[in-house]
Amino acid sequence: MQPRLEEAVSRMQQVILLGRQRREEVKINLRKPMRCLTIVHRDPELLNELRSLEPFIRRELNVKNVAYDQDEDKYIRLYAKPNFPVLGKRLGKRMKEIGARIAGLGRDQIGALQEAGTIEVDGESFGLDEINVLREAKPGTNAMSNRFISIDLDCALDEGLIAEGVAREVVNRIQRSRKEMGLNVSDRIAVIYRGSESVVAAVGQFAQYVSGEALATRLEVGDPGPRGFTTTIDGEAFSYRIEVA
Repeated sequence: MQPRLEEAVSRMQQVILLGRQRREEVKINLRKPMRCLTIVHRDPELLNELRSLEPFIRRELNVKNVAYDQDEDKYIRLYAKPNFPVLGKRLGKRMKEIGARIAGLGRDQIGALQEAGTIEVDGESFGLDEINVLREAKPGTNAMSNRFISIDLDCALDEGLIAEGVAREVVNRIQRSRKEMGLNVSDRIAVIYRGSESVVAAVGQFAQYVSGEALATRLEVGDPGPRGFTTTIDGEAFSYRIEVA
């Protein structure tokens, strides 16, 4: 693998990690699609490499669109703080003065510190164990960041995204039931279902997707009867019967 592509794959893994962390924070599981993910990095070449990996990112994070932005300052405040327990012993009376200089380091200086592992301040050399590099999302963003890359994940759910998420949950339940019934992965089935108004509407809206994923030649609203499976999706009732087609 080419070195540049290797770096892009590594950054892609970080993007996926951050995206999953963000979903966990807002308690939105991976079966609910998100509208847009923005990947943020100052290096345009790296962003171009990530574009070639976009299908993996979209699939792993279940996002509709991926955007790219080089302007990190719009999303993340990057700043440095002295590691007081470590530096206090070393600097003694100079701690206050040099601590203020460290706190005043700019983005470029912090970037140089992260790349080189050390930085010189007032004639003294300091390493990453002595200076804490911190990141925080700027107000009005959904940004997350680590030392490698930043993202902004739009976590707003509209009616369409919610309905699609419900349809994905329905597919998940049907697939699990297929396994419980011992069906082969290629077996075609019929699904008779009923549920709350919102769940039935979501299945109807995404009927082609549900049928395709579940290999259902027939998907219809009806009484599942005593042989049906019963579950809930986002707290809403859903029951269904599976028949081999």
